[in-house]
Amino acid sequence: MSIDRLRQPCHAREMGHPSPSNTYRLRVSANGRLVLPAPVRQQLGIKPGDELLVTQDETGIRIATVTQRVREVQAFFADLGRPGHSIVDELIRERREEAAREEDHDPR
Repeated sequence: MSIDRLRQPCHAREMGHPSPSNTYRLRVSANGRLVLPAPVRQQLGIKPGDELLVTQDETGIRIATVTQRVREVQAFFADLGRPGHSIVDELIRERREEAAREEDHDPR
């Protein structure tokens, strides 16, 4: 194992990251604030006042932009649909069929 590989943070090695170049060491201020390094803000297009999402799990914390999280959710659900098939149209069709059945059984 090379010395460069040993210098990588343990989590980076486990996750297969090639280098720790995107790992930053931050200090929490007395009031709990973090300052994101300028390269991170610039690369992600983070501007003053933007909202970020912090996720905590058993491995630590993850900070993401709202846009990143929306893209992750979209990617997660992307395989549920078929190309050229609208889930919205299907839902509307099913609701109309259900409403028609309810009308057929309405004793008024």
